[in-house]
Amino acid sequence: PLAPLPQTSQPSTSASTPPAPPQVRAVAEAEVASKLNSVTPEVMRIGEGSFKEPEEEEEKEATAMATISREGAMPWDGFLESAAAGYETFSGRPFSPLSTVPSDVYKFLLMEGKPTRVMQLTPSMWDFSQPFGALGIDAVTRMVVIKLGDGSLFVHSPLDLTEEVVSFMSLLGGPVQHVVLPNNSPEHWHFAPQWAEAFPDATVYAAPGLDRHLELPEGREAVVLGNKPPPAWAGQIDQALMSDPLFKEVVFCHKASKTLLVSDCAFMIDDAFLQRLEVPYAFSLGLIAELAGVHNQFACPLFFQPSYRLNERKLRAWVDKVLEFDFESIVPAHGSSPIKDAKTQFRKAFSRLLM
Repeated sequence: PLAPLPQTSQPSTSASTPPAPPQVRAVAEAEVASKLNSVTPEVMRIGEGSFKEPEEEEEKEATAMATISREGAMPWDGFLESAAAGYETFSGRPFSPLSTVPSDVYKFLLMEGKPTRVMQLTPSMWDFSQPFGALGIDAVTRMVVIKLGDGSLFVHSPLDLTEEVVSFMSLLGGPVQHVVLPNNSPEHWHFAPQWAEAFPDATVYAAPGLDRHLELPEGREAVVLGNKPPPAWAGQIDQALMSDPLFKEVVFCHKASKTLLVSDCAFMIDDAFLQRLEVPYAFSLGLIAELAGVHNQFACPLFFQPSYRLNERKLRAWVDKVLEFDFESIVPAHGSSPIKDAKTQFRKAFSRLLM
């Protein structure tokens, strides 16, 4: 607390009382200035900036993102980013653990043309799943479609656009206008050109860095995703970007249904999910899930953890931002879904990395 100013007699309002001499006034003003200078910086910052000119929203967003990136940067980030850029130059594909698999093998893993399972999650949200794996091992890849307030469809992690999927989409009663590629792992962007060609009025949105590698029809370019929702779904869907040097993912929170959409940053293969498969395949997938650290627990898979551990400050800031969203369930792009007790499970998924 501030020390009380010296008590002085109140000046008289009488016209007969002469004003204080200039040297007395100077001493009093100096004492007041000294007291003000002793105020803590926290107190002085109250109201700071109130008289500044308002900045453009785009400039604020860019400044905020640059600050987060700079404060969370680690000494080895430059090396990791250079390594990822070198891989992209050599392979023509953005780096991710699965992008190192040869293209022909990866197409086999995607099981193109396979059946699609559709389940309605809420009156305005649908879960589309297709097989993902090989030799009978199926961890599924999941696409989520949300009908926005204006009736347009938000397509998260587009699947193989088979005739079956086209038929299902036509039943949802809205135009496909937003095709969202949440990270740089191939199963989440491989089929984007199909969707862009089939729905020429749709805008493609991509995680940072992925936009450089997409071959969209008619010279169209993808909109790069960040922490700020585009106007198309602002106010309906929140989003948060994990900007890891090797792997970037954007997660989304649908406000109306209180549902968090994640892709590869965390998922779970539980025993109930394994029971869908025949015994030998269930055993194989269960073993893979155990090795990845996602068997019967919603967790960050082990193959992402080394890079995340090297960027703990960025990861912590991202986890904190996501936990500010209002969600009660999580729909991952792979494995078991939905995940209940969502906030607790999301916090636990990354707690071991942030100890």
